[in-house]
Amino acid sequence: MQTPFISGYSSQTLDDTDTEYNSCWGAGYIWESNHLWRSQLIPASGVIKLLRVELTASPNGATKSYTFTLMLNGNPTALTCAITNAETSNEDIVNEVVVSAGDYISLRCAPANTPDVVSAQWTMMFEGDTSSESIVIGGDNGALNITSTQYNCLACGYNNWVSDETAIQQIIPTNGTIKNLYVRLSEAPANGGKYTFTLFVAGAPTTLTCGVTDPATTASDLVNTVAVAAGQSVSIRVSPSDSPTATPYAYWGVVFVPATRGYSMQLGSETAGPDDTDESFIQITPNPTANSWNGGLINVQQLTQACTLSNFFMAVDTAPGAGKSILFEISVNGIDSGVSVLLEDSDTTGNSGAASAAVNAGDNIAIHATPTGTPTTDYCHWGLQSYIAYDSPVIIGSSISSLISAGII
Repeated sequence: MQTPFISGYSSQTLDDTDTEYNSCWGAGYIWESNHLWRSQLIPASGVIKLLRVELTASPNGATKSYTFTLMLNGNPTALTCAITNAETSNEDIVNEVVVSAGDYISLRCAPANTPDVVSAQWTMMFEGDTSSESIVIGGDNGALNITSTQYNCLACGYNNWVSDETAIQQIIPTNGTIKNLYVRLSEAPANGGKYTFTLFVAGAPTTLTCGVTDPATTASDLVNTVAVAAGQSVSIRVSPSDSPTATPYAYWGVVFVPATRGYSMQLGSETAGPDDTDESFIQITPNPTANSWNGGLINVQQLTQACTLSNFFMAVDTAPGAGKSILFEISVNGIDSGVSVLLEDSDTTGNSGAASAAVNAGDNIAIHATPTGTPTTDYCHWGLQSYIAYDSPVIIGSSISSLISAGII
C-alpha cells in the first residue's frame, strides 16, 4: 500500500553554499547541517520512490544548481534529482530505494556554484511490502527534557516538545489500527537513564509503548496494537526515568492499518489559530510550534502525489461563537476543492462528509480558512485521508489463510 509524503513549504530558504538536510514528510521548516537533526524513522519494509521537488525560483545560472537526495541511515541513495540553471522543478520517477523497519531517512540538499537563494517544496511516496499497511512518521527539534514528561505530534517533520498534550493533538480521519512503534535517538540517554515513548489516543495513554534505555539508541513495540476511530485525537508522549543526562533528538514511526485498504493519513495541528477577519492559509502537514496561518497561499503550499483526498476532520479548542463561523477548505493549486469543514456557533468539531478531491502528482495543496463575523480563533487540529487504489495481484496456488497472513487480502 502507498503512503504519500506531503512535504516542504516556501518560506524557509535553501543555503546557497552549504549542504543541509530536512525531513522527508512534513513542513520541514529549518534546514540543518546534521542529518540526524532532521531524520524520521521507517516502521515497515518497502520502497521509497517518486521524488519531486519544486523551487520558488530558478538557481539562475548555467553551472548553478541544487541537488536533492534521499538519505538512508546517513548515506546518499539513488533517489535524487538536480534543478539547474533556469529550471524550477525536477523529479526522479525511475529509481526506488528499498527500506526496512528501523531505517531512518532524511532529505539532503547540495548547492553548486552559489545558486540564487530560493525555497523548496518536495514529495515522495512510500510503498510498503505489506499491501494492507501504511505508515506515519515523525521527528522532533531535539532537547528531550531530562526530568519532565512531554508530548509531540505523531506525524511531523520537526516540532518542539510541549507540556500540554492537548496543544499538539492531531485527528484520526479514518478507522483502523496503529501498531509497530519504532523509536530512535540521535544519542543514548546517558547515565543509565531511559526515555519511554507512548502512543496517546483520545487524550489517554495506550499499550503501544517502548523505552530507550542507556546505552541503547533504539527501541520498538511490535506486540501491542491500538484500534482507532475517525475523529479521535492522537499524539506521542515521552517520559524520562532513571536520570538521563543527554537530551538527544528523537524520531519515530508507526504502522497504520486502515479498515479499508488504500487509505493513509495526513495529520496536522497548529498552536495559534487562523486570522479572525481575513482569509488565511496553512500547510496540510505543518509543524505546530513552528508554522502558523499565513495571509499568503504561496508561502504555505506543499507538493503532493497523485491520490484522492477526503474525510477532512477539523477540531478547534474554542468554538467560533454565536452567529460566527470559520470555513476550513482544502485548496488545490489555489482553488478551493469542495473538501471543507464549516464550524459555526458552538461547534468545536466537524468533518467534510462525502466530499473528495482527486489531486495529481506535483499539485500544490494547503488549508484555506475563511472567517465570518469575527469568530473566536484558537488552536486547530485536523486529519485528512489520502486514497490510492490498490491493484490486487493475481496469485495462484496460495491458501486463503496465507494470503490473509501476508496482508494481501
